Amino acid sequence: MVPIHRNPSVLRHLHRRATATWRVPLDHAGFRRFTVETKKLGSVGRVIHDAHPSAPRHHYGAIVVGGGPAGLATVGTLLDEDVKPILWIDHEFQGGRLNAQYREVPSNTKVSLFIAFARATAAFRKIADQDPTPPAYAALQAMDQDTGCDLAAAGDMCVELTAGLGREADVVMEYGHVEAGSLNQEGVWSVTTRPTAAGQGKQVGAPTTRLLVLATGARPLPPRLPDTYTHLSPLHLDTALSPTALAKALPRNRDVKIGLVGASHSAILVLRNLYELARSTHPGLRVKWFSRHPLRYAVDKGDWILRDNTGLKGETAVWARENLEEGVWEQSNVKEYVRKIFTTPGEGEKVAYERELGGKGVDMICEAVGFEKGDLPRLERRAERAGLEGEGIGRIEADGLTGGLRDEFGEIRGLKGVGIAWPERVTDKEGNVESSVGLWKFMRYLKRVVPEWARECK
Repeated sequence: MVPIHRNPSVLRHLHRRATATWRVPLDHAGFRRFTVETKKLGSVGRVIHDAHPSAPRHHYGAIVVGGGPAGLATVGTLLDEDVKPILWIDHEFQGGRLNAQYREVPSNTKVSLFIAFARATAAFRKIADQDPTPPAYAALQAMDQDTGCDLAAAGDMCVELTAGLGREADVVMEYGHVEAGSLNQEGVWSVTTRPTAAGQGKQVGAPTTRLLVLATGARPLPPRLPDTYTHLSPLHLDTALSPTALAKALPRNRDVKIGLVGASHSAILVLRNLYELARSTHPGLRVKWFSRHPLRYAVDKGDWILRDNTGLKGETAVWARENLEEGVWEQSNVKEYVRKIFTTPGEGEKVAYERELGGKGVDMICEAVGFEKGDLPRLERRAERAGLEGEGIGRIEADGLTGGLRDEFGEIRGLKGVGIAWPERVTDKEGNVESSVGLWKFMRYLKRVVPEWARECK
């Protein structure tokens, strides 16, 4: 018996199954009667007799885990390759951490590339070309295409596209978490899910697929210096990247000294946020900025970009050049609130930290030094013989050229990774190797590798 779902996208999928599997001709009115009766009686099986009761339930062309930009792009590109139906699982389907945490962050991507993302797949174009034009897409169209924008605009676009995909008959959206995945000897994954409070129905039984895609995202590395200097209060990078949240997190009526570690794009964004507060609403705020190296900038070489993924870009780069570089630093207003401390990895860095942090001259510390993968489901390879325990999958690494995932025993069949946790590995014309991160970069990568995924899983 097929379980009842309240999720409209699930009902549309059941409609497709009803017409394909049971050959029941359902027009619009018939589908309405079908869904009403299904809700009333509690199962499709009570509405339409299942002529094939032994057929497997809930088998999907692909299961995609994660509702952020990379998961969204994955679903769109899979639909282009006719990988259907797709089970898409996320706890809220609201644009991932990009939309939840980084709406106030200025993009280092031109608006034109967000537009390109929104038009990169047939399903996306169908959504963008609606009449009237969806508001988030229309807002991007109205902006200067050659400059950046706040990531709120990109986040709104992702939410808009997500909602549109939820209306596709071949996309089943399940609000929940993937707790575990098990791979059998035939290359079929079975997945165990746990619904969230936002869920609109519960997936009964274990959905299966030959293609499991992890787009599970990443989060800032946890601070480590408070473990050594216990008087330091951690200032989370997510908080520091939001001017609104940062202003609320710091006291206005007393002096507070912040240590900031890093020279990445994120670190300079935080430094600028701290400076803006110090010169306005938080006059007692001062910053010690620890950096291992001079600032690095992305450089447009015409047909390619040097340090495309690691260098400062956009308005952040402009602000850094105008305020932080030698030759302008001495005259910069930033110098009134910020002290630069250059360190070298190893003992020299330890000495600097002990000198600057050990005497309790700093109250809070923000470490903008990178990201780590989000939580992954438990994964295992099922044993060959009944009665034997499955073999747990170990530490996973990605092939940054194909999206395939592997552990110490080799490639894991039918398991792929995308997004900030599993980015494409790119080599520029000078031989520099970087991880390629960004909405358009995720899409470009997927357009290249998904056709091969589709061939593998059919």
